[in-house]
Amino acid sequence: MVRSEAITEALDVLTDIPRWKLHRRSWAEVSVSLRDLATAFRADDTRAVVAATVALELLSPDMSPNLGEEEIVGPPDRVREQRAEILDSITAEPGDGPRTSR
Repeated sequence: MVRSEAITEALDVLTDIPRWKLHRRSWAEVSVSLRDLATAFRADDTRAVVAATVALELLSPDMSPNLGEEEIVGPPDRVREQRAEILDSITAEPGDGPRTSR
């Protein structure tokens, strides 16, 4: 079982993502970290959840300033979908099975 503190931290980061503005290339890194977070939750691995959450936090605009000429944009559809799937899976009631965003 993933510890509640790890879930809370992950939820905090997931809640912030829709407000992030990053370079387009940075969103690919966010997508990889979201994939890692989803995998960690499916494995019920608290350490992996914490590691993936920290990786996401380090990609946030607060931690990685958007320097340069590249366009700064909000989350692409794929990141929004991944985020929604993770939120659905960790907020589902026990026994409900995975929820879908559709």
